[in-house]
Amino acid sequence: MELTRTQLEAIAGERLKEHRVHGGGRYTLGLPGGDRRCLLTFDTPDEARTAAAALSLLRAEVDLPLPQVRASNPGAGAGVAWVLASDLPGEPLETVAQRIPDEQLYKLGRRLGEVMHRVHRVACDRYGALAGDDPLAADDERGYVLGRLAAALQGVVADELLRPEEADAVRAWFDAEFIPVGGRAALVCGGLTPATILVRQSGGSWTLSGVTQWGGALGWSPLWDHALLLDAAGASRYFSLRVGYGNAYDEATRRAYEQVREATLRPYRALLSLERLRTLGPGPEGARRRAALLGLVSAGPSLES
Repeated sequence: MELTRTQLEAIAGERLKEHRVHGGGRYTLGLPGGDRRCLLTFDTPDEARTAAAALSLLRAEVDLPLPQVRASNPGAGAGVAWVLASDLPGEPLETVAQRIPDEQLYKLGRRLGEVMHRVHRVACDRYGALAGDDPLAADDERGYVLGRLAAALQGVVADELLRPEEADAVRAWFDAEFIPVGGRAALVCGGLTPATILVRQSGGSWTLSGVTQWGGALGWSPLWDHALLLDAAGASRYFSLRVGYGNAYDEATRRAYEQVREATLRPYRALLSLERLRTLGPGPEGARRRAALLGLVSAGPSLES
């Protein structure tokens, strides 16, 4: 639902000089004094609470291209849950990627890797949701992941998307192979896609200008963000972006278990395929996810020795 100017002014608390609708629940509000604000709207109150909580944890990172929260209303303010933040200029990467040369996509990827490494240095108290009741929340990553795994497997078996023996094989693989090394949950964005990564052009150069989606943020491993990004930006057009992201992230951390490596990513990619399968159901895309999941868990040990 697109908000009206009257609703936008109710949120801003004053008459607007101008406003722009970007899609994806993002608006730019031009205030009378010349300042600009970014309004992010959400489908549920918990998403708005989560975004506000995540961005509050990042409020000291003022040099990063991330929203700075000015106000929020997770309830029904103007009929929608929202977060009002500092201006986020730019366009979604997915709408302009075809215009960006490979060398600049590589640089954008490197900058994104640097930014996300900084985000992931922020610690969380638990594994799981930042806001609201999370029945799967845990103090250790293995317990958290196995809880998510069990819930997803129960759903796909009930929907006849996996046979019981296939679900048992997936469960046994995780039980034997998933032994995470990290000791404390990191702040994870949970929404990195070409649609939520903003870029802007100045002259002949493109720069990273923002990341908009924080409604799925949580405490977990940086590897979940890696898996989400590589999955969402899997098209050949984004190859240079993926390479730049992985190179910069791996250079920024000495923690090998957080680096962008296929062996360490495998269980996260498997869980992602399982949860996407549960959402997609039967059909060509669901079949692709099912094949990816079963291929991953039959490919050998998940972690490097």
